[in-house]
Amino acid sequence: MIELSTAFSKLFQNKLYIATLPIARTTYEVYIDIKNLEKNPNYANYLLAERQNWKKDSIKGRSNERESKKRRGDYYKLYKPNEEFKELPNYHLS
Repeated sequence: MIELSTAFSKLFQNKLYIATLPIARTTYEVYIDIKNLEKNPNYANYLLAERQNWKKDSIKGRSNERESKKRRGDYYKLYKPNEEFKELPNYHLS
C-alpha cells in the first residue's frame, strides 16, 4: 500500500491524473481488504478462494486463446502472395 501511495503521489505531482485512477482504485480495494481482515480474520480464506478462481479462469482463457490462434493460422493459409483472386470456400467459425 505504501508503494501504491508513493506512485500515486508522484503521478499526481506530475499532473498525470488519468494514470492515478487505477492506482487510487487499487489502494482503496486494499484498504477495504485490510478493514475486512480486522473485522474477521477468516476473510483471508475468502481472498485466497477468489485468487484461485481467478487463476482457473485465467488458465481457461489462455487455452481458448491458443485454439483461436491455431484456427486463425489456418485461415491465413488460404491466402497466397501474388495469386489471382478466386472465390474461397465458405468457412464457418466454430
